[in-house]
Amino acid sequence: MILRFHRRALALARAARGHHGTARLAQDHRASTKLFADAALEENNPENQVSGSNSPQELQQHKNWTGDESVGDAVLRMLVDKYKPLRTGTIRTAEEKIRQGLVLPPIHDIPHPSTSNAPASPTRASEEHQPWMTTFNPPSHASTPLVRTGRISTSPSAAKPNAAPEKSSYSALKQEKRKKEIGRLGTAKESSLDYRLGKGEARPRLNPVSVQGWANLVEDRIERARAAGQFNNIKGKGQPLPRDMAERNPFIPREELLMNRIIRRNGAAPPFVEFQGELESSVSAFRSMLREAWTRRAVRTLSLDLSPSQLARLSPAEVARTRDKRWESQEQAYHEASLNEVNALIRKYNAAAPYAVRRPYMILSVELEKCFTSATEDIVARLAEGSRQVNLTSNAEVSKPRPMKPWRLRDIIDRLFSRLYPGYPQVADGERSNK
Repeated sequence: MILRFHRRALALARAARGHHGTARLAQDHRASTKLFADAALEENNPENQVSGSNSPQELQQHKNWTGDESVGDAVLRMLVDKYKPLRTGTIRTAEEKIRQGLVLPPIHDIPHPSTSNAPASPTRASEEHQPWMTTFNPPSHASTPLVRTGRISTSPSAAKPNAAPEKSSYSALKQEKRKKEIGRLGTAKESSLDYRLGKGEARPRLNPVSVQGWANLVEDRIERARAAGQFNNIKGKGQPLPRDMAERNPFIPREELLMNRIIRRNGAAPPFVEFQGELESSVSAFRSMLREAWTRRAVRTLSLDLSPSQLARLSPAEVARTRDKRWESQEQAYHEASLNEVNALIRKYNAAAPYAVRRPYMILSVELEKCFTSATEDIVARLAEGSRQVNLTSNAEVSKPRPMKPWRLRDIIDRLFSRLYPGYPQVADGERSNK
């Protein structure tokens, strides 16, 4: 595009030179003539000429823009943004560059129409002159200034003597009074602490004004407290610091770790954790009630239906297969009511708990099967204990001696005559006691 413009300008310059001549071109001071002359000089310069053979090679050195940044350019840009290049000391300011490359063209006296009779005297810009140094000089024919300025009086007599104080002054006075009161309270508190730490010694009031002064004051207070023995009863003194495994977890943010630690130390917990404790107690109570009721029912049923010898040969697998449909139908309403209460707590817990720790609802048939399986050991133990008590009772009754009735003289004579005379009637013990 630039070459086309230069060629066109050169052609126009040559045409103008052929029609009007060199003398007329030298006297022409139009801007277009100046542009044509510059284009002709640039066209004749061999350094600016681009050969047709080299132009495609130069164009092939750079790839066409595809809309995406290459990996090399992206990496270079990130490195430059991260690590700024060091300055070599040869950096020049923009003003120095402008001054060095500034070439002022010669100024010609160009006639131009003007309404004033003053001679046109072009002035050259000074290198030391800056735009903000320019001052405004009004023309001689201007009677009044175009810019009006206000008059500011600095004398104290200009203020009104009876001016009422503003609201801001009242608020400033209140703030100052409040600061003084707070300062007195703080001074009293610090004085009491100094008295207790110093054991009644009078010490001057310290008021540091720098960071180093405050650091020295803090160190002094710590040393005095240590000398007084206030650090002797610190919890965990001489023991290693407790480590939390969550501190090594890179997926837990630091602020979340500190927040959870504070909550755990204060005994607080999220709402779903509190609901979880209540839910666990309700579920365990329901299952314990169900297991105890079935254990009593199974022990009573098996004791009535089986003999002691059959109970002794009863295995846990046979006990686990024992069912009582009559008991299930009788207790179904009570079991469903209790299970509905537990499911209500589960619903409340799931509303506050995260998705990963939510719990499913409980089903009566599933809970009964768990009860039949878990109560097997209790049923076998109670049956064995019952059979052992029965055996002890029967053995005690067999081994118990029968009481002997006292013998009377008549009974002895009757027994003697019955042995001597077989035909003599013998009296039984019961009849003898009745006589």
